[in-house]
Amino acid sequence: MKRLDWIDALRGYAIIGVMMGHLHLLGPPAPVQLFFLASGIALMYSNALHGDLAARSFYIRRFFRIAPMFWASIPLFYLQNLITGDPPADVAQIVSAATFTHWVKPEWNNSAVPGSWSIACEVIFYLFFPFVAARVTNVRRGIGLVAISVALAICMWPILMWYAGWTGVAEVSGRHAFTFYSFSTQAPCFATGIMIFRLLEKKQSRALAAGLLGLATIVAFWQLREHGDRFYLFNVAGYAAIAYALGNGKLELLVNRPICGIGLISYSAYFWHFIVIALAEKYLPYFNEPERVAFVISVTLLLSTLTYIAIERPMMRLGARLVSTVIVAPARQAQGNQA
Repeated sequence: MKRLDWIDALRGYAIIGVMMGHLHLLGPPAPVQLFFLASGIALMYSNALHGDLAARSFYIRRFFRIAPMFWASIPLFYLQNLITGDPPADVAQIVSAATFTHWVKPEWNNSAVPGSWSIACEVIFYLFFPFVAARVTNVRRGIGLVAISVALAICMWPILMWYAGWTGVAEVSGRHAFTFYSFSTQAPCFATGIMIFRLLEKKQSRALAAGLLGLATIVAFWQLREHGDRFYLFNVAGYAAIAYALGNGKLELLVNRPICGIGLISYSAYFWHFIVIALAEKYLPYFNEPERVAFVISVTLLLSTLTYIAIERPMMRLGARLVSTVIVAPARQAQGNQA
């Protein structure tokens, strides 16, 4: 296994957990927060790898990583709604999704693409990441970043609840959902990933104990089906402890080729599983629970493999080539001229 396969493993467990959550086999919240934490860790490793070119190449790489598959999913969901008879997204919802501004209004959020609130959180995180990564240079600053992000989440909660009501969301549950899905609420997940990266530089002990405690925390709080999202920061702490253990080479059984392979295609799977679940509910209602779960997971992974090969991987390579051509080559040429 490669040195950083454990990050793909985290993504693999995240997408399996998300599918199980949307199949109503796990209590809320579905572990999208594990994706956010893994994103914070992975981007810090990438930032360290690319050095002084990271800030200039970051947005190109991220655009080609996120946008192509997300844009491809918009017509897929439009077609799915036509097939299932659900109302398709209107023009405003589609345009807001295509421009990554769907987080602005509750009626846009998750409308053109189910679950796209998480993509909005990722994109907003990308806007701040180069600035944050350049300043969070040690564990102490990482802890400070987590504290600031938690304070931000607390302060923004009543403001976003009011804003959702002001835009016309009458139900408290709807205002709650919009606020929970907002970047400020999820910011501690990304911040915790950055802190874990800095902790892993220290290679401190007790990683196995931390990982076991993290697993116990996740199991305990997943039992809170009705109000689980109220305790999402405890889940984040559990995910962080597991990530810390895996990054230190502990809990090796959790890092294996199947789960790493699932993690590799997890971005495509995040979109496909919504479609497969919707079609299964409409056209295969006679499936019992085990059959439905097996069908959703197997078909989702098959379709995700195809779109990873056809869309994600070529677009990532194109982004890398653009970075090499537009940024790396001119920088090396300038260095040669100075020499």
